[in-house]
Amino acid sequence: MKWLLIAAVGLLLLNVFSDPAPEVVAPTSRDAQKPAETNSRATGPSVTMALQRDGARPMLEPARRDPFAPAPPPVPVVVKAAPPPPVPVAAPTPAAPTAPPLNIAFAGRIVGPDGKQVIYVSFAETSLPIEQGTVLPNGYRVENISADSIEFNFLALNTTARLAIPPTPRYETR
Repeated sequence: MKWLLIAAVGLLLLNVFSDPAPEVVAPTSRDAQKPAETNSRATGPSVTMALQRDGARPMLEPARRDPFAPAPPPVPVVVKAAPPPPVPVAAPTPAAPTAPPLNIAFAGRIVGPDGKQVIYVSFAETSLPIEQGTVLPNGYRVENISADSIEFNFLALNTTARLAIPPTPRYETR
């Protein structure tokens, strides 16, 4: 193993300190290089100077532009499109006005001392006694009270709404 290492060091020293005659490469024209340049990976301009083996470097050409300058922004492409044809807009027909929700719930019924039945409804967290002809704060007027429903009329639109009344409970007597 030692002899292999000594042989490798000897070959290295022989290669470093030997002085062979420099080789000169002849310049070629650009026209002759054109087909070869398509396969070449070099992207810069080709150097046509003679290269010597002793390490002398060819002179560089000056740069065509500053490599650190920002690139100019691309020119925007303006495409003029024809304006769309005007779309005929039909005037929307206004929706027919509707009455607001009734928002009334049956609260209970009482027979007064005079024998007259009074119906209570719950409206906006309050209980209101109603009878035929009573106008409520939401614009409804009581039109008719029957045993199973109350009929209301919204005065602004003259529309009717109906509220169902549960049947009177039957109590057991013993």
